Amino acid sequence: MIDLGKINTPIVDDFVILDNSGNPVTGIPVGNFTYKLYDPTGSEVSGSITATFTELTNGHYRVTFTPNLVGTWTIAVYEPTYKPEGLRGSYQVFNQLFDDINVDNLGPGNQLVTITVEDDNTTDPIAGVYVQVFNTALTTQQAFGFTDVNGQIVFSLFDGDYKVVLTKIGSYVFTVPEDLTVNGTTSVTYQGTYFNPGTPSSPEVCIVYGWTYDINGSPISEEVTARVVGDDNFLISNPLISGTESTTTSDATTGYWSMELIKSGQYASGDRTVIYEFEIGDMHRTGIIPDAATCDAADILDP
Repeated sequence: MIDLGKINTPIVDDFVILDNSGNPVTGIPVGNFTYKLYDPTGSEVSGSITATFTELTNGHYRVTFTPNLVGTWTIAVYEPTYKPEGLRGSYQVFNQLFDDINVDNLGPGNQLVTITVEDDNTTDPIAGVYVQVFNTALTTQQAFGFTDVNGQIVFSLFDGDYKVVLTKIGSYVFTVPEDLTVNGTTSVTYQGTYFNPGTPSSPEVCIVYGWTYDINGSPISEEVTARVVGDDNFLISNPLISGTESTTTSDATTGYWSMELIKSGQYASGDRTVIYEFEIGDMHRTGIIPDAATCDAADILDP
């Protein structure tokens, strides 16, 4: 039987020593054990990779070594009195084991694909990025999931070309989509730009921002309009009537849009709260502009 292991991670295996009567032998000095270790190329690497031995209980002993190559490793352990012929063990070593993978959304393939997402300024890992893998036409989703604390997620995909959509709305802006080519075990790194909506031009306004995507997660250009509902458009700080409508267009490359809107609390509306209606493409939603410098439209629009 071949056991499984992971590159650059200790492999731990246990074995038992019995005397000629089949009784377990205890107290063998670990220095009595010698070994020969063979890497996947068939080279004996006992001189460069150390195996250590530990006594457990009731005649059981443990050997530990750390493989540095992917492939099949073999070790032969010798003890001159009880096992001069040697004990052999074989181990299939992989880049990653399936315990490392988010098993919910692995994908259908047979190649391990590690995607790393990092900040384009600091190169720090970005956790919590939603990663979607599509076919090149962006019509079929192959795998999806969130990056871990190391900014990584591992999928299982077939060799071929894919499109990758990265999303962390309100925190980072990514190139959408990214290209991915899988050829055997594959690792790829994508970068995102930390999102900063800017500083409003006055304390009375809030920068409201958002993104427009199509059904496949690709950015699209859409006209975005926000208008005050009703006629409660007299300002507290200025008795003049405020403009009731603002319009902008989202960027075709990133889908991002933003506009400065007067905060709902700045209107002299008595006991009523001023509500804005947003028109984004075919969508109509209402919301209240908070007393904040910036806000994500997704956080204020009604469902």
